[in-house]
Amino acid sequence: MSRKIYFCGSIRGGRQDVGLYAKIIKTLGSYGQVLTEHVGDDDLDKNEDLDDKGIHDRDVEWLQGCDAVVAEVTQPSMGVGYELGRARAMGKKILCLFRPDTGKLLSGLVNGADNGESFAIKNYKEEEYPGILKEYFDQLSKENVDEPVAAKKMKMTDDGADKESQDTESSPSKERKVYFCGSITGGRQDASIYSKIVEEIKTSYGQVLTENVAKEDPIIAVNGQKVSDKEIHEMDMKWLQSSTDVVAEVTQVSTGVGYEIGRAVGMNKRILCLYRSRDNSRISAMISGAHNGTSFIVKDYKVEEYVAVLKEFFQ
Repeated sequence: MSRKIYFCGSIRGGRQDVGLYAKIIKTLGSYGQVLTEHVGDDDLDKNEDLDDKGIHDRDVEWLQGCDAVVAEVTQPSMGVGYELGRARAMGKKILCLFRPDTGKLLSGLVNGADNGESFAIKNYKEEEYPGILKEYFDQLSKENVDEPVAAKKMKMTDDGADKESQDTESSPSKERKVYFCGSITGGRQDASIYSKIVEEIKTSYGQVLTENVAKEDPIIAVNGQKVSDKEIHEMDMKWLQSSTDVVAEVTQVSTGVGYEIGRAVGMNKRILCLYRSRDNSRISAMISGAHNGTSFIVKDYKVEEYVAVLKEFFQ
């Protein structure tokens, strides 16, 4: 049976690396069927005939049916983050490729998800990707283990992933705990808006577990020492597990925020995504297409409307 590979690359977050995506996809064809070949298409917008919901549902179906996920994560992308979060919750084998020599920063949350087994991040230079892919797929081919056993092992090593199906149907807590998502590494242009939203939630609706996102310096320190990316990931996933609701400001492109939202979907959390429409900018189809009007709500709003939008969501 041919291996099915799901490739992730930025689409609406920026197409600067589309030429590289096409090269990687061509090489991936040597190791199996690439379900998402269109990500390397220069004329993707012209050739895509589905609306955002159709794109989301098709891609999630492909993600569920794939054997491995390969993502180029150098260009920040809300959609790629979402795909990685969903894939992690599904227990998929994931390889992330990141080029530090571009001067860009990788989300600490995504970087901290690296466990060396089911989720691997590889820093590389462009000319190195063929060798990295060969090594990765050669190793996958050598893993001659029974699939259920492998899945069980993967869940045991994943932080709380094995608990998602158990914990999400537990009785609702009397105290509302809100997990707020906002861009950190991807850009702090909207930090003042995050602060207003977090303050309104705290004042009117309940505890905000991730208050740090709204602070001038969002980086968490313990005893004066900056916590590692792995510690950030573990801490945030525990907070996400314990939350009753998730509120995300998704205007600023952020791979980390996308990852949080994808993981939250896997945990069956109730999610509100706030987005401010801008010229020459479109929200990721993986986010807008996930809108269902009940458990996942995407709201296009203006800054002065956030109080009313939050009231509608929480009441």
